Amino acid sequence: MTVKNGQNLAKTKYFPIKEFLSKIIIEPDTLEEAEYTNIMFEEYMEKLLQFSETSIAIFLAESLKKEWESSNKIENSKGTIEFGEDMFFNKLSISHNRVKELHKVILGLDKNEDYRKKEVNVSTIEPYEEWMKENENNIIIDTAQGKICEHIYWRGSEVKDIKKFMDDFLIYYKDSSISIINTNPFIKASLIHLIFVRIHPFLDGNGRTARVLHNIKFTDSINRIKNTKLKLCPVNISYCIEKFKTTYSKKIDDIYFDLDHFDNIYKNSEAINVWIRFNLRNYQDEIAYLMSRLDDKVVKEAMKNIETMSSNDEESIWSKEIKKMKIKNLYKQ
Repeated sequence: MTVKNGQNLAKTKYFPIKEFLSKIIIEPDTLEEAEYTNIMFEEYMEKLLQFSETSIAIFLAESLKKEWESSNKIENSKGTIEFGEDMFFNKLSISHNRVKELHKVILGLDKNEDYRKKEVNVSTIEPYEEWMKENENNIIIDTAQGKICEHIYWRGSEVKDIKKFMDDFLIYYKDSSISIINTNPFIKASLIHLIFVRIHPFLDGNGRTARVLHNIKFTDSINRIKNTKLKLCPVNISYCIEKFKTTYSKKIDDIYFDLDHFDNIYKNSEAINVWIRFNLRNYQDEIAYLMSRLDDKVVKEAMKNIETMSSNDEESIWSKEIKKMKIKNLYKQ
């Protein structure tokens, strides 16, 4: 099977995620970018943690509202979320059932949906033109309205392998062994995001679920490192991804999700480093924005006076959804 420009027609058959991760070599440029990101993050957290728990929860809830709106826009979805006191982050533990619960909330379903029972392609659909039949990544489909072309970038994991892949995913998610892909919260969250998207366990909502899992894992890692009790992610990156969503998709498309392309020809480890650095730069942009918010005099004053905030306060800078929340449940353990 010929593979061009990271577009892989081969079916994604099961392989151990642990072996995939063992083949990734984190490059010096990635380590340097991660160090710079961490310096920015430390400065931001120092500013954030000066405020009360309630103020921090409100500030991060407002950030999460922006995150959710952007995550939907990345997928061209008009979905909304009903903001409540628990939202996504009422617990940071993860399991098969918890993944399905998150997916249910994200898609607004009435009940948990099981992992998919049919094969899926990650592709685009375009009106058919004659030249398209020459590209082996294209499938020409006859419809009542005429021919259309499905252009395949890659295939989700085979149905029979999803459970095994997700078992491996959860093992890596919980792994706290000493290695750079486990101990660096920015790198770990980026790899969680990538692996989940490429397993593609659901028929729909995989990207949005991956970004939520990315944020939950990052929050959990920061709590462990800094001994904090945050329930909301201190830095969300979907707003930055949305600005570069074509680049975002291409970084994922360029990675081979198998064990066969970590050589000097395909350079899969290199492509994974490019993906990680893309996320690190998004973190940097969002941290810079959040620090500018914390330095803003109006925001500072609003955070200091948050305990007396009323849901009917028309002068408040916080959105009406945030003002109505039972915010204390967002930081109490």
